[in-house]
Amino acid sequence: ELEPKAGITWWILGSVHLVLGHLMEALSSFARTAQRNLEPDVIHPVPGISAHWGECLRRMGRLHDARKRCLDALEEVERTDFMYRDTQRVVALVTLGRVAAAEADLEAARAAFQQALAHIKGRPRMTAGGPLTIQALAGLAEVNNDTKAYGDACLLNDRRSQFNFNWFPLCDETMTCIDLSR
Repeated sequence: ELEPKAGITWWILGSVHLVLGHLMEALSSFARTAQRNLEPDVIHPVPGISAHWGECLRRMGRLHDARKRCLDALEEVERTDFMYRDTQRVVALVTLGRVAAAEADLEAARAAFQQALAHIKGRPRMTAGGPLTIQALAGLAEVNNDTKAYGDACLLNDRRSQFNFNWFPLCDETMTCIDLSR
């Protein structure tokens, strides 16, 4: 109500709903974020919001729609100089990997997780690079049945010494633990 044109507030609200499992509310908030991004007088747009929308759709079992949203997010962030562009790109790749794994498209899942790791390696100080590295390694461990990747993810999660571990939507302790448990 205080600032209805601020896309970032809808993004954070949607992220909270997603963590709480309120998927319809999260979808609505992410849709409002995307709508605000299109408005000429938007305050704090959020390029790459479609990746978060895609994660919500994945949790709802709407995998085809989730994959499309992730691909849209990658296109969105490429057209911007958003301060969290690198993080949003990797969120989209990791989410795309989860979607592909759920669709049993293991080659696409591997490619997405490996691209995420390659991107983080090139930008080791990006916001939330630590949780995203853990999530990508956990994804590779799942699709490859790779105990070494899983061990590396667990070690990084325990030590938290190499990358940035600042909070970012979908890069929180809950999401990381879910990916490790899978």
